[in-house]
Amino acid sequence: LHRNEGALTEQPFQDMIAGMKSDAVDGRTVENIDELEVYAYRVAGTVGLMLLPLLEADMDRARVPAIALGKAIQLINILRDAAPDAALGRVYL
Repeated sequence: LHRNEGALTEQPFQDMIAGMKSDAVDGRTVENIDELEVYAYRVAGTVGLMLLPLLEADMDRARVPAIALGKAIQLINILRDAAPDAALGRVYL
């Protein structure tokens, strides 16, 4: 890892905060696949980005896979929690 590579920027944190804010409402409903993609990036893809410097990963090579893994895990969580979330008025699918 070179000293200037892998610097953690503020952007993933800002994106995550936006995702949490969008989820902090009663009756949260995701309207379409594009909105679901944005939500999954904001609440989980950002975690992948935040981990890259800690893992000393090559940011150029690992950025896209890290975001994809975070989003995939979030989608699995959404599927797992679909029924309880729906009972609370939270619909992501």
